[in-house]
Amino acid sequence: MIYLDYAASSPVKEAAIKVLMHSTVNDFANPSSNHQLGLDLTNKINLIREKMLNLLGIKRGYRVIFVSSATEANNLVIRGLAIKKGDHILISPTDHPSIKVPSYQLMREGINVDALEHDEEGLIDEKHLFEKTFLKEKLLALSYVHNQSGHIFQIDNMVKKIKEHNKNIHIHVDGVQAAGKININMRDMLIDSLTISSHKMGGPKGIAALILRENVDLHPLILGGGQEYSLRSSTLAAPLIFAFFAAFCEAMEKKDELNLKLSNLKDYIMENLPKQCPEVIFPFAKAITSHHILMMIFPKIKSDILIRHLEMKKIYVSTSSACSSKNNKDNEVFTHLKIKSAYHQNVIRLSMGDETTLEEIQTFINEISLIHQDLIGIGVR
Repeated sequence: MIYLDYAASSPVKEAAIKVLMHSTVNDFANPSSNHQLGLDLTNKINLIREKMLNLLGIKRGYRVIFVSSATEANNLVIRGLAIKKGDHILISPTDHPSIKVPSYQLMREGINVDALEHDEEGLIDEKHLFEKTFLKEKLLALSYVHNQSGHIFQIDNMVKKIKEHNKNIHIHVDGVQAAGKININMRDMLIDSLTISSHKMGGPKGIAALILRENVDLHPLILGGGQEYSLRSSTLAAPLIFAFFAAFCEAMEKKDELNLKLSNLKDYIMENLPKQCPEVIFPFAKAITSHHILMMIFPKIKSDILIRHLEMKKIYVSTSSACSSKNNKDNEVFTHLKIKSAYHQNVIRLSMGDETTLEEIQTFINEISLIHQDLIGIGVR
């Protein structure tokens, strides 16, 4: 099997599996219980919060809220902020559904949802961004690394300029595709909240974290026992948190080594795939995208046909974000990223991780080139 869909979910790291198995057996107590077992778990979890913040370059001023998923974290911010009818929020129409869908729900409730614009390279049009945020926006929500194209948006520089003119705007960053992949140092970023996800960095599903500035008040989505600073009531899943932290630590420790490896693999694909499949198009430059994500266009053959033939060879890639791949309409994301509509059904996303090898990439190049050539030869479109 060759797995090249890390942006959707990554294999669970061995260290995380060991921690999860051990903790599931031994850490069965409720962290909210006031006996020693519960108190010990609470102390361990609080120590993890502190260490996670340190690894993100934060010494003080933020807190870690553990939630079930990045989708929940994004919803907690977007739905939880005190945004009233007539206020404005700003999002990218290319972003993940967990940002767009709750925002569009607010629009139905009388909130003004403004759309960021993207330039011809797919990057955020900063002039348009500053014109919007300098005026009336209450919330800006966007991704650090785009989940389909791999674009790295220059959050640090943008946020500093925005905050100079609009100190009251809440800036939320979905860092799911960035954490453990690129350097994130929140100490100087001035953002108000950040989402990270366990299963995108080799941890188990069912756990994620919202890094939230301490002075930010949110209305909780889940009411009950008042866990997580009364922002997310539910019994804390200690085994999932511990396994998440194990994966997070390994990802942060090895990210520079991984980046070098993935950069070389991406170079190899972009240099060698066109030699065997001259029709392939790379719509975005490597310099502005993350090393782990590569978007490709294969003209004349629909991407869903290509991936089914790759599956027969036990090679797994995707056509778009796993959270939006069920939508067969004209792709809104591709439109705003300035991909021609004629190519919307020809896009494949390849995403790599720490277990990806050069041999796997070579096999992928050989197989997809042969499949593409054969399908064109028999007249498949």
